[in-house]
Amino acid sequence: MRKPLATVSDGTPCPPIASDESLLADGWRRRYLADRVRANEAREMYSSLGFDVLLRKPQPSHVRSECDGCRQVACSEYFIVYTRRREQS
Repeated sequence: MRKPLATVSDGTPCPPIASDESLLADGWRRRYLADRVRANEAREMYSSLGFDVLLRKPQPSHVRSECDGCRQVACSEYFIVYTRRREQS
């Protein structure tokens, strides 16, 4: 079983950061949360595989209230990586 990346003060795992539902409705697929370096690597890799790539900073409203201590860090230093198949022209 994977160890959680972060825990709340009582030791329980932090709940996930919510996805942008409007992007999902437009056909984007959420891949993962990454720091700036890894997000840029993901952009290069997925792009080379024929995907459109979108990097979005998490919105404070997408971070659950029990993670208030992590909210500032998550929203300023991380990106959510979204992809979708590139349309053929």
